Amino acid sequence: MIKAVAATEIPYLFVAVKLLCAVCAGGLIGLERAFHGRPTGFRTHSIVCLAGAALIQVVVHLPIWLAGAPENIYRTDATRIMQGVMTGIGFLGAGVIFREGLTIRGLTTAASIWITASIGLLFGIGFFYVGALTTVICIIVLTVFRQIETWIHTQTYAHCMVAFARDSDVRDEDVLELLAEHGLEVVGNMNHQVTQQGTDCELNMTIRSSKQDAFVRLSKTLRRRSEYKTFNIEFIRD
Repeated sequence: MIKAVAATEIPYLFVAVKLLCAVCAGGLIGLERAFHGRPTGFRTHSIVCLAGAALIQVVVHLPIWLAGAPENIYRTDATRIMQGVMTGIGFLGAGVIFREGLTIRGLTTAASIWITASIGLLFGIGFFYVGALTTVICIIVLTVFRQIETWIHTQTYAHCMVAFARDSDVRDEDVLELLAEHGLEVVGNMNHQVTQQGTDCELNMTIRSSKQDAFVRLSKTLRRRSEYKTFNIEFIRD
């Protein structure tokens, strides 16, 4: 028979502190995501962090809850609980990743959900210092590093399509020269496609530049040039 456990033997107050710390940590990370309009914000991150902290209590306090039971009846392995939580949260994170044309969005949010679950596990075990430090570092990465990315002149990629009449004088060399004038270059091959029942020609390519205004200036030029009937510039982001 399993002996009943007195309420005083279970550190309920300590458990409550762990869960509250997990909620606060998850909420702080979620606030940053919500501020930038991400679908998983304050409540979602708080719940994810709380779930990790709550589930790990099974391992931490199982010997107390099953006091008096033979040791061969149960086994406490925190690593299995952690593995299960992180795998399950991985599916939740995959749900916030979506694709819009050539743009893939939600990767940072998925990563924030995943680390939020790990922070919950840290608080659930009682590693308050590691959990708090990880929360602070995570918020710094999400906020400060965003500003650093804007300062660094990174390469920006976009898919570009220009359409012109087949009988026009537009050549591939003319398009390449136009791109070079705006500080843009073609990555890979340029693909041709005949449209409008054979009257027009579409030129598709991937272009890049380290100048943020290069794409805007190209768009203005294409609107002015009458030989280009239509065009489309679609940024490629992750």
